[in-house]
Amino acid sequence: MSKDWSDTASIKKSELINAPAEKVFAIAEDISNLPKYFAEFSSAARSGDSYQCAYDLRIVGIPLIELRATLSARDVKKPTALTYVIDGMAKGTVRWTLQEQGGGTLVSVDISYQMSTKVFQDTLGILLERNSLKHDGEFN
Repeated sequence: MSKDWSDTASIKKSELINAPAEKVFAIAEDISNLPKYFAEFSSAARSGDSYQCAYDLRIVGIPLIELRATLSARDVKKPTALTYVIDGMAKGTVRWTLQEQGGGTLVSVDISYQMSTKVFQDTLGILLERNSLKHDGEFN
């Protein structure tokens, strides 16, 4: 039986930002800001209560792979916490917590996700095809 999803991966990061929590929360809450702050996001557009996002997966030596997912806000507690649910070629959650600290805001982001194994299969297929073309006729 084939496995459709990778094991869960987690990314955790905290950063002190020199701005009030309300301002930081307003940016985090509006997913259409993603391409402005993260170069890997090629688009993020509102669609009803959620956002349709495209993320550019760049791996050295293979063509760009565009991942598409829907992000929906859950557990919104202005201006201290926000959770997005990810669904699409990746699934999981993005949790933001914001705490006022010394005139700024300590922002903690916790991302837990799984990738569709189709992404890995496509990537492996591209690498095998390139390797085959590179060595074509070498063993005849």
